[in-house]
Amino acid sequence: MKSFTHLTLAGLIIYLVLFTGNIKSEQAQQERVCTVASADLSKLTFEVFDQGIDSPLSWRCIALQGDFKGARKLIDKYLAINQPGLEQYMIRALNFHSGQLAAMDGRYEDAIEKLYQALDDNHEAADYLSWNEYVSGTIYFLQGDIEKLEQEIGKIESRNLEMNGANLRILKSYLRCPDETYKEVYSRTSSC
Repeated sequence: MKSFTHLTLAGLIIYLVLFTGNIKSEQAQQERVCTVASADLSKLTFEVFDQGIDSPLSWRCIALQGDFKGARKLIDKYLAINQPGLEQYMIRALNFHSGQLAAMDGRYEDAIEKLYQALDDNHEAADYLSWNEYVSGTIYFLQGDIEKLEQEIGKIESRNLEMNGANLRILKSYLRCPDETYKEVYSRTSSC
């Protein structure tokens, strides 16, 4: 669980860095040199490849340049090469990030497929991160099923846990902006 907690906190930081645009200028992001595309993915640890916020060896380096498709392809390739040696939470996280990138690129069907792969089959109703509810809520937003999105939000709110704050805020922003694209809502460029 400790690793998964770190993963969730890192995800919040990534959200702030990658999608709010408040941390680095656009020019600085474009000048950034990413070496991940030419790296031997079999030698990159999950921590460097997925959690390396400022690493040129992370898929995030490519995504920060706006190449969501390229970053998604790298994640999928990394998974194909490394999946046997990865823990289940790592596989779920990578599938989730691949799904997010597909959604950012407007490829909702691909995103939904990957997000389903991010669900935790061993999920318990008392899961303090409400992971499945967050992933399911994201899927429902992409499908335009606002009623089911509201149900997932209700499940998370009923737990009243501090750890769910960031994910709950994201789901609620989907609810406020049901006609906006995933990219607009997630990157806070939405008009609502």
